[in-house]
Amino acid sequence: MRSINKVLVVLIGVGMLVAGLLLVTDQQPAAAQYVEGENMQHLLINLWDQVMDNQSNDRVSSFVFTVSFTTSISGLGNSVTFGQDLANLSLREAGADYICVSRRFSRTTNVDCIPFTNITKISYSERE
Repeated sequence: MRSINKVLVVLIGVGMLVAGLLLVTDQQPAAAQYVEGENMQHLLINLWDQVMDNQSNDRVSSFVFTVSFTTSISGLGNSVTFGQDLANLSLREAGADYICVSRRFSRTTNVDCIPFTNITKISYSERE
């Protein structure tokens, strides 16, 4: 009887672990999580405006936000943080269902446009 109880406890524990992992790995794109009536384009524009309003002379902002991607973007990786290097990285455009990120190198500029369906998370701190 004791070994049956141990087996049941182990099975329940494994089941809870699997359920927890499924919840963590089953993230929908940010566009699918977005609350109806809110607009991701306006959110991104407002966040970018806050970055620009809080920049210092050394092209660094005291306000930053991070956009995380489902699929890695060449040269950007799985996420991009706006506000840390304004001289070389900026939000070029926010469309109805995409954003364009501008990256400057020594003599060239690359612009990557990413659909909202490839965005899993937008992280930022609320202003006080």
